Parts: sequence; C-alpha cells; structure tokens
Amino acid sequence: MKNQFLIIVLIFLSFAVKAQKKELTISFEPSFAKHSILTITELGKHSTIILQTLEKDGSILKQEKKSVDKEEMKTLSGFLSSYEFKFKGSIDTLGTYETVRNGKKVTAHRISFGNDGITVKGKWQNDSTTNDFSFWSPQAGTNNHDLITRLFVLMDSKFKRNYTKQYLQSLKKYF
Repeated sequence: MKNQFLIIVLIFLSFAVKAQKKELTISFEPSFAKHSILTITELGKHSTIILQTLEKDGSILKQEKKSVDKEEMKTLSGFLSSYEFKFKGSIDTLGTYETVRNGKKVTAHRISFGNDGITVKGKWQNDSTTNDFSFWSPQAGTNNHDLITRLFVLMDSKFKRNYTKQYLQSLKKYF
C-alpha cells in the first residue's frame, strides 16, 4: 500500500514539474493618469489576466481578474517568441534618410520625442528565460505597437467593469 501511495505521489509530482509557467507583466506608466500593472499568467492548463490600477504610493486602487483561453495564450506566446525585446525611452528613432551637407552624404535620423505619453515596461518569463523591455508611446506599424494592439484586444474582450473600461479607453488614446 505504501508503494502504491508513493507511486501516485511521484506521478503527481512529475506532472506538477512539467507544468510550464509563462508570465507577461506590463507596467503602464502614463503621464496623465494612474499607473497600472497588467499580468498575464499561464501555468499548465490555467491562464489568467489581471489588471491592477495603482495609487501614487504603489498600492492597488482597483483590480480585475479573468480567465484566458488556451488559444489566446498560444497566440500571445507565439507573438512573443519572435518579439525583439529592447529598451526605448521617450526619444524614438522613426527612420533614417540620407542628405548632403557640405558636399558629404550624411545619414540623418527622424526622431520622435515627447513628454505626454505612456512609458511601457515589461517582463516576459517563459520557464527559465526572462526578457525585459520598455518603450514609450509606440508608433503605428512597429512591433511595440503590434504588442499593445494584441494586449488591448485581449483586455477589451475580458474586462467588463466600467472603471476598467474607462481606464483602458484613456490609455488607448495614446497608443
């Protein structure tokens, strides 16, 4: 009987060890509203999405938590597997162009700079791998903007409380 119990415990532990954890944490830091933290976690077959809006001292003001479908997590994980994790601030290089100055070809940079926007800081943990990144109010057509679009599609489909919906609408205006 002891051996059977031990075998059952070992089988259960082997399943628990094989459960892979994936977690995306995003900190939204708008210059015009309360900061918030979005956490999307997958542990085995269970996935959740949590949005916490914060007071200035970092304490939680409001929180909404929902379940996430396996396919939604699979889509997000697939996108993040090819995402370029970079750090960008409030000055973004939008592109380059060549010009002639004093008879020499010079590469000039198109730069976007702003003070009124949203700083986004993130962390993607996939089993034993951790990738940190940050950016500021991304331009349309960039991978950062694509990530934000995907996150808002997921948040809009999950969160139903009026406070959360109003908060998300205020953020969207800057993305």
